[in-house]
Amino acid sequence: FAGNVLTVEADGGQEVIVNRHAPNQELWIAAPSGGHHFRLEGGRWASTRDGAGFFEVLERSLREICPNAAAL
Repeated sequence: FAGNVLTVEADGGQEVIVNRHAPNQELWIAAPSGGHHFRLEGGRWASTRDGAGFFEVLERSLREICPNAAAL
């Protein structure tokens, strides 16, 4: 964790990066499958791409880099 950035690195070197982007009032997730931006809508952080929830995308991204991990 450094500043507004949290980096999760798997044993194989792949990373998921979570960033709080204050100027845009967004949360960002960068994963091997791509990037996602989230805005607070109705008390929920929703993807600007498809409306998916922040924690849903975060879990999917972590499973992508740690496919053999126990339930997150």
